[in-house]
Amino acid sequence: MVPQCDGWSIIAKLTMFVIDGPEEAGLMVPACGAPVLVETGHPTEPSQMAEWWPRGMACGEITWDFLSWDGRRNRPVPVASGWQDRLMTVDPLLEQAQGVWETLAAALVSFPPPGGLNVVTSPASQVALPPWAGIVVLGDSAIITAPTDRAAQVLRRGLAGMPVSSLTSPEAVAAVLPVHEVLGPAALGYVCRDGFRPVPAGRAVERLAPGHQDLTALVKSVPPEDAGESAMDEITSAAFVVREGPDVVAAAGFQAWPAAVAHLCVLTAPGERGRGLARQVASAAVAQALADGLLPQWRARTTASRSVARALGFRELGSQLSLRLGQEELHRKG
Repeated sequence: MVPQCDGWSIIAKLTMFVIDGPEEAGLMVPACGAPVLVETGHPTEPSQMAEWWPRGMACGEITWDFLSWDGRRNRPVPVASGWQDRLMTVDPLLEQAQGVWETLAAALVSFPPPGGLNVVTSPASQVALPPWAGIVVLGDSAIITAPTDRAAQVLRRGLAGMPVSSLTSPEAVAAVLPVHEVLGPAALGYVCRDGFRPVPAGRAVERLAPGHQDLTALVKSVPPEDAGESAMDEITSAAFVVREGPDVVAAAGFQAWPAAVAHLCVLTAPGERGRGLARQVASAAVAQALADGLLPQWRARTTASRSVARALGFRELGSQLSLRLGQEELHRKG
């Protein structure tokens, strides 16, 4: 870290940061290790200016050195190679998934380094619609969107120091926050083309237009909570279905989300579950999403749904929790 000294300033460049000192003094630091500081209304903390670099690493070679400031010798020195190696471990699927939720946050926020969380006020958030707050953990870091500045302040203070792995635990969160209502948690799974494990054809899978009357009949035949969880009536893709006689007994499709995401929706009639039909129709829907150049996303709360996703090659990269803070307690906390 470069000390803040009189006469020095930091100038942002695209790939390098120029640290301009008095007279002819100065040095250059790669953007991915730049000592940029921001003021957030709380103690000064590192910014996320440099978080572009893993995406750059995934696209091509980047040559750089990490520097730290040696106060005893009063000069920059290379950082230990072990730390560099950890930072260079890039998971493209995780990076892509994080980018999805950064887009949905509808605010300037990004996933921090492992072990951290970033809270942002975003009335337009699609992570959780106001007045709800949304918590998304991917990898070992998290972002949280809050409907108001006051809610963001309460969330930031209440969750400070909590292990990232506990941020989507309703019990852990309720122990430190004035929680009025909770939705979730739900596991978040993703699959790439190379990781996809299609199911061999066993039953004839038919393709129907979204909103088809036979698909609507299936949705109406299941308990309301199952229909709501599946969101089958909200798909924007074709529906891939299996019939038993004239009736559709299993269906899958996806909703087109921002950031080129295909959010999977799967529904099986209660009496037909446990026969592998969900895997059959979901496999067809995932294959279509990948053919369309989309990132398949599977959000699941139940063990059965998570098992289907894993069978198709989805990797569980994190989880999501939505919560609504109690208004009276929220004002007292402020």
